[in-house]
Amino acid sequence: MTHWLIENIIGILGIIEGGFIAYHVYFLSKRFDLKDKLLQKEDIRKQVEPILHEIGKGRNSNVELVNVKK
Repeated sequence: MTHWLIENIIGILGIIEGGFIAYHVYFLSKRFDLKDKLLQKEDIRKQVEPILHEIGKGRNSNVELVNVKK
């Protein structure tokens, strides 16, 4: 009976450990995705700022901003 109990405890601990590892892998992957989004936002800003500056110099300085997520 003790052999069966030890095997079940080891199995349960393995399931808990696997869940713990899966949670952290998921959490870390989301962290990198946020970092990538911020880098993309910074790159877009670097490209758009000079264009907006040039438009602002002219007489017709109307600008239409577009949501790049769509």
